Amino acid sequence: MEIKFDTSNNCVEVVFNDSKLNILFDLNNEVKLTDFIKSISELDCKISISPESYDDFAGGKEPSNKEAYKLIEYLYKIVESFNESYQTIYGNEELSS
Repeated sequence: MEIKFDTSNNCVEVVFNDSKLNILFDLNNEVKLTDFIKSISELDCKISISPESYDDFAGGKEPSNKEAYKLIEYLYKIVESFNESYQTIYGNEELSS
């Protein structure tokens, strides 16, 4: 499963490539990560992010929206923790749905 992040209009969108599920965080409102965490916890495989690291995403430049980039940095950390847990439990095994 691959996901990517997009920022526009003071929002952060999480786009899942193998799913119709996309999650939109409106930074003008309270950000709740529950839907994102529930979505990834139901996956039966590790997650890859495009680009692969937060540093690659940020591109080494000053972010145009610091709040959005901070949220995305946190989302990268959540996915990294999920992948580490998945690896610990399942190893390289892919689950079948």
